[in-house]
Amino acid sequence: NFCYSKVHKSSKSAAEAIEAFSDMLRYSLQVKPDKNVPLKKEIEYLENYICVQKCLTTKVCVHFKYEGLINGKSILPGILVTFVENAFRYGEINNELYPIDINLFADTDRIIFKVKNKKNLSKLIELNSNHQTIKQLLDTFYGVGYELRVEDTEIVYCSELVLVKNN
Repeated sequence: NFCYSKVHKSSKSAAEAIEAFSDMLRYSLQVKPDKNVPLKKEIEYLENYICVQKCLTTKVCVHFKYEGLINGKSILPGILVTFVENAFRYGEINNELYPIDINLFADTDRIIFKVKNKKNLSKLIELNSNHQTIKQLLDTFYGVGYELRVEDTEIVYCSELVLVKNN
């Protein structure tokens, strides 16, 4: 609160970043990595992450949309943000024609999370190795109740996670 109030006087965007980052830290300290959390809380975490990224760079082009039956759903914490982090780390973040596109949809039977971005050719990396940890977590906690699809072309990287085993 002290940092926020001091910075707010000189830079409103920096104060917003501090507030978003504080919320992210608070949330990270409160969740248990092996216990489901409300999907709404994970969405708030993603929104804070995007807010911080926008404050770190002069121009960030990202679309984040979520819809459907969000309330009453739960999810393993930190699964979704991994895909978003990869899009920011290895994708073009300032291209208005190809913004990072993040979509989440939930209905009674499933949660569908899709992240699509244009690759930053100067930061190419083999992302399959990055997904190994996520796949292990998904296998452990969701078993056969998930599907992970990856589209990896020369220009675009897209990952889609479908969780069907959800309460």
